[in-house]
Amino acid sequence: MSLFRIVLDERPFCFVHIPKTGGTSIRQGRQSGPAAFYRPLARWETLPSFAVIRDPFARIASCWRDFRFLRRATTLDLSTFCMVLPTPREAHYDARWQAAIRNPTTIEHHAAPQQHPIHGLDWADSLLRYETLDQDWDAFCRLHLLAGVPLPRRRSTHGFARGEWSEQAIAHVREVYAEDFERLGYDPSRDPREGEAQPS
Repeated sequence: MSLFRIVLDERPFCFVHIPKTGGTSIRQGRQSGPAAFYRPLARWETLPSFAVIRDPFARIASCWRDFRFLRRATTLDLSTFCMVLPTPREAHYDARWQAAIRNPTTIEHHAAPQQHPIHGLDWADSLLRYETLDQDWDAFCRLHLLAGVPLPRRRSTHGFARGEWSEQAIAHVREVYAEDFERLGYDPSRDPREGEAQPS
């Protein structure tokens, strides 16, 4: 898991950063001290904690754009990128995947399902949705009596190519992220070729 102590309105919070959910924007200028990777810190247990979740189709497309156009770590097109993702069963038996997933700079780490223990989602008291982040952020600030905490936007990949979805890639993403779709309340039947998920 990637836990960050951040300061909002001079108060400490624990942010559970799941890759490709807008976390860089939340951490920008607010991170206090080093992150706690893969282990919860007892002294943070009393801090209010939160995470941002995102539609799995949009999240993996963002991951592809990041590693294709910003990091230039892959030359694969979107559909091929999706097809090489292991299913949960395959990942369980893939030693290379299991090793790489613990490195926060790898594709494996960024592409791991949001429910994967590596991300520590269960640590978060509050869940905000990427699709309604502005409204959810405002509600979170009101809940914790935070006054006027802005939410900047950083590292957006929206200016890059959208990528083409094949039927096979769509079916594979539904299988790889089945638990995310079910437990996080996203619709696996939607067609990502019709655009980003709409707020419910």
